[in-house]
Amino acid sequence: MAAQGGYLLDTSVLPLSPQVLVTAAQQAGFALLAITPDHAAATALLPPHHKDLLDRLLIAQARSAGVLLLSTDRALKRYGPTVMLLGERTSP
Repeated sequence: MAAQGGYLLDTSVLPLSPQVLVTAAQQAGFALLAITPDHAAATALLPPHHKDLLDRLLIAQARSAGVLLLSTDRALKRYGPTVMLLGERTSP
């Protein structure tokens, strides 16, 4: 969905289209992860810190793949080290 000055993605506005973002991420070496039925089933095992089903699916996917989920949603931080808030600095 296009928003004034960018594209709306969840509650954030991106200054570029999602297609351009995906291409840039792939060119930078990021791997795209498919969502599987196992990820969907794993959402049932998560503590109820967040009610948004898509966010819970992303948490389950990140945990399954052993990767960080980057987000601006502070509520997701309750899921522990799986989530890194954008703008947050990590310890060296």
